[in-house]
Amino acid sequence: MLSQLQKTVFKSRALGNNYTRIAKACGITPGNAYNIFTQTIKTLQKHIEEGKKSKELLDCLQFIYIDETDYVVWGYPMRLSLPHLIFTEAAEETATELFGAEYRIFSFKKLHTHGVRARVEDLIVHTLKFDHTAAKAISERNRGFVDGNYLKTRIEEEDMMKEAVMVSFDQDYGFDVKIPNILRYPAFNLKHNLPLGARL
Repeated sequence: MLSQLQKTVFKSRALGNNYTRIAKACGITPGNAYNIFTQTIKTLQKHIEEGKKSKELLDCLQFIYIDETDYVVWGYPMRLSLPHLIFTEAAEETATELFGAEYRIFSFKKLHTHGVRARVEDLIVHTLKFDHTAAKAISERNRGFVDGNYLKTRIEEEDMMKEAVMVSFDQDYGFDVKIPNILRYPAFNLKHNLPLGARL
C-alpha cells in the first residue's frame, strides 16, 4: 500500500531532476523527495509485474481437458501419448511451463469455460486441427448431439472455416459459407476409417 506522501510525489508533475518543487510540496528535502519518488516507481513496477503474473496464472484457469475417455465417449477411440490441455493463446506459454511435463499443451484463440472436459463441438474443432478424418467421424457419429450453431461459432472463432468446408461441415450443419475454390475431401466411408491407435 502506498503512503500518502508517495502518492503525492508520484502524482506531482515535477519530473526529471526537478525535485525542489516536490520537496516543497511535501515539506521534505529534495534528496528525500528523490528517494521516495524512485521507491514509488519501483513499488508500482513491482505491482505491475505481480499483476501480470497473476493474470497469466488466472488465464491458466481457462482450459479444456481432453483424454482418451473423451474420444471413447464420442465414438472414435484414440490413444493419446498424454492428456491434452487447451488454453487461450495468451496463456499457452505459461501453461507449457507449468504443465508441459505431464500434458500436451494446445491453444484456442478463444475459450468460454474454466477447467472442464471438452464438449463434443470443442473436441471436433480441436481434432480438426490435426486429423480431419477423426473430426469428421466424431461429427458423423454424434450428429444428434452436436449444436450446429455453436460448432459454427467455434470454427469461426478459431479461423478454421476452410478446414470445415474441406470436410463438408458447412453442408452437414447448414453453414452459410462463401469461400470459393476449396477442394473438398471425397465422401468419407467411416466404416473403413476406424482409428488405428494413432498416438497424438
